[in-house]
Amino acid sequence: MINSNTSDYPVQLRLVLEAARRLDEKCALGDAFPQAEERFAAVPSETPPPVSDAAAALLPHLDGLTSLRAVADRTVGDLFPTAKAALELEAAGAARRLG
Repeated sequence: MINSNTSDYPVQLRLVLEAARRLDEKCALGDAFPQAEERFAAVPSETPPPVSDAAAALLPHLDGLTSLRAVADRTVGDLFPTAKAALELEAAGAARRLG
């Protein structure tokens, strides 16, 4: 039986598994997945968007001028979750992609 609890695996194997998971997720999102230098702008709204806490925390940083890489460096320090949160915000209509 395969152990599904990755915390029991050695660190190197966990890193490989995480990299594979991210690559799989990025491929599943296809061309929609934003590039590091793309910019997003928050869309003003009276009510908060129905998004995850991670996406909601990212929203104030999307000024339309700063690249996703720079936003990631200022916030969580990792581009992958930043790009995922930006996609979530875009899908919810709370942010728009500027390129």
